[in-house]
Amino acid sequence: MIVKQIIIGLSCKEIARNLCRSHLTIAKHRENIYSKLEIHSRFELYKKIVRE
Repeated sequence: MIVKQIIIGLSCKEIARNLCRSHLTIAKHRENIYSKLEIHSRFELYKKIVRE
């Protein structure tokens, strides 16, 4: 759910509002996702998702 919203361009605050979570929680989730996938940007995330 978070990945989809990151890819469409929503900010951490917007995602947090949509999911009723803290923007800091969403930022940490994003950081963990990027780390696990060894990427550094939304564009790299998009490319990784499209390839798989």
